Amino acid sequence: CTWCCWRHYYGVAGRQVWAWVLSAGVSQALGGEVGRLGGESRRFSATRVAASAVVGGTISALSGGKFANGAITGAFSRAFNDEAHWQESKEIGQTFAERAGIYRAMQAKLDAAGVDTVWFGVAADLNDFFGRGGFLLASSHDYMNELGISLLAENIKMFNQLITGEIGYTGQKLDNYLVHREQMHVQSFTADRYGTSVPLRVRFPVNLAFNRGLFAMPSNIRSGVNYVERRFNEGFNYWDTSHRMLLGESMMSIARHEN
Repeated sequence: CTWCCWRHYYGVAGRQVWAWVLSAGVSQALGGEVGRLGGESRRFSATRVAASAVVGGTISALSGGKFANGAITGAFSRAFNDEAHWQESKEIGQTFAERAGIYRAMQAKLDAAGVDTVWFGVAADLNDFFGRGGFLLASSHDYMNELGISLLAENIKMFNQLITGEIGYTGQKLDNYLVHREQMHVQSFTADRYGTSVPLRVRFPVNLAFNRGLFAMPSNIRSGVNYVERRFNEGFNYWDTSHRMLLGESMMSIARHEN
């Protein structure tokens, strides 16, 4: 009967909501214990976020929910509440490795919410690549790292807009929209920093990193660089906006096919 169907529906939904609330609540209640991981460090800690994910997932499973949903809830409760309060927001994601972890957490949350984009996962891959060291000379490292910090602040805003449904695009169209939006920020950041002339000591090492680091790149980035070079019939030039735009679009397309 209709009454039985409604009762069953709300019973299931109620258990799911309860599991979500419980996983977030217990994760926060155990925050003191989790907070001791990593010693006295006040920097963003992937270890603490991972521990909160395990706690949240376990509680969710024990209360009738799904481990994966509870894990994501616990991790985000830690990452965007406790961890954010351990430091000023401008200090979050100060290294390539930290930003890679944040972007992967964002991608997982968007996947769980049903938002169709691969953009944040690719951003994590790029930060992983530059975080390995050896591919950026000191003269260009500061520029790329500070650009990454600035981009993260903008990308957190984009993430929130996606979660709340403020951006109406989806799929490849959404990927490309995010690429274009980010590259406009790159252009603005670079102009504010150097004006119309980027010093050779910065220009050359950045392009060199994409060239000599090709063998160590994730496959989607390496294939994207190769595609840009074939399309323009010249070496990849980071400082050419059209090269960066096409690289971003091709990386999204490749990542989608790889998934």
